Amino acid sequence: MRSLRNSALEESIIKTLVFFDIFDYPLTNLELYKWLYRPDKQYSLLQIKLALEQSEFLKNELVSCEGFYSLKNREHLY
Repeated sequence: MRSLRNSALEESIIKTLVFFDIFDYPLTNLELYKWLYRPDKQYSLLQIKLALEQSEFLKNELVSCEGFYSLKNREHLY
């Protein structure tokens, strides 16, 4: 069972992808690291990569294709 509160990193990843989704632009994990929306602290590229791979919340909200991440149901951007 997932908690009702998502981590600050998960929230930052979602906010970043929502912003870039306005421009129909999926991001790689390196671009997420570079453009991460207002993190409350500095996150490493490894932390972002692990969150993308392991977070059940992110797995339910995002799709990945050939190293690019976008919001669910936006696969046509690839």
